Amino acid sequence: MASLPLDVVLEIAARSDPVTLVRCAATCRAVRRRVADPTFWRRLRLRHADRFVPSLLRGHLIMGYKEKSISSIEMQFVDTTTADATARPLTTVEGFLPRTDGKTSRRYEHVASHDGLLLVRSSNYQSPYDPDLCVCNPATGRSRALPAEPKFGDEAAPTLWQPYVLLTGDGESDGAGGVGRPFQVLKTNLAVSPNHRFLQIHIFSSETGMWGPYIKIRTPHLHGSRLLQRGGNPLVVDGAVHWLCLTDKTSYILKLQVREAKVTITALPATFPRPATSMEKRTLYNYHIDYLLVAASPCGSLMVLVADRMKISAWMQEKQTAKWKQKAQDVVKNDDIPSEKTHSTFDIRLLWFAERSGIVLVYLICYGFFWLDLRSMEIVRQFKYRAAVYSANDHPYEMHLSSWTPTFSAAI
Repeated sequence: MASLPLDVVLEIAARSDPVTLVRCAATCRAVRRRVADPTFWRRLRLRHADRFVPSLLRGHLIMGYKEKSISSIEMQFVDTTTADATARPLTTVEGFLPRTDGKTSRRYEHVASHDGLLLVRSSNYQSPYDPDLCVCNPATGRSRALPAEPKFGDEAAPTLWQPYVLLTGDGESDGAGGVGRPFQVLKTNLAVSPNHRFLQIHIFSSETGMWGPYIKIRTPHLHGSRLLQRGGNPLVVDGAVHWLCLTDKTSYILKLQVREAKVTITALPATFPRPATSMEKRTLYNYHIDYLLVAASPCGSLMVLVADRMKISAWMQEKQTAKWKQKAQDVVKNDDIPSEKTHSTFDIRLLWFAERSGIVLVYLICYGFFWLDLRSMEIVRQFKYRAAVYSANDHPYEMHLSSWTPTFSAAI
């Protein structure tokens, strides 16, 4: 059987995914030399496959203390491609353009990130807060300010909910003065009260440059009178947005299909771990529980990580039956954390999930930050940087495939 010419093989590899490209380069030195040549990188038109690519994760977005200060905080970037992974302030190089009149001090926070873009929100420290939103592209240093964000009506008060979602599209333009790629920003609120249960939505489109009309989707199958706590950051899988919702009655996964403006609600099993609702019901295991919604692969089944004071366990949705069940083995136990512990229990925060690289950032109070690799379900790296806030303001920064280039070790 005749083999394909090398140029044809390289053209196919250039339009595959990163894992396939690197495997192709590993076949022989001739292919490796061609793939490692920067002139070849201009031909890359890579696509995402149903596999995690850890090298897409470039850093952590945190709220850190300003230099020589223990009270003032700022947005910072932790570059995890370096050995020391130190934190530094975000600057105009990343497209971050602070709004200032030289008189009024404003608070900045990154509220969402997705596929190489960041959503930044700023507001005054005191009323009137005058909030605004901006999307930044750190790879190009470009940014786009959004029109004033719309407000929801007085019918429902904001709840324990992560309101912002950033969606990105393919293509190289999103209009004049944009960040180079099309995107959407969703501002949402889930109303849960004895009299109201519905999802509120406003959508900004970079194509139109405008916020869309107010959307209200009723959720009658979601039972309860209030949310108990935040369910972690929203998760985007196959273009749909998913949230974990814990009400005072049951635990749910809420799925929003954006284009159809359709909501699907799935109740989790009664055995799913829940936080204690009263002092009398508190135990060592439910005194503090942290949750994070993740995916087993970029296009795979959903999974909820549950952290108590002894371990991190996982509840997975079977793709064929859509039923939820706990995995047979715990993901991480107390003894698995690679650090000298002085306590028999530990306080864990599940901060975020990097959707393209499959990395979960875990914060262990008093011991630092850790990467949990979902491919191996093992702790693979530890960080010692200092952050001011460990909350919904922490996000991963994953580069877009258009900025990714292959790297190789000294030998194949």
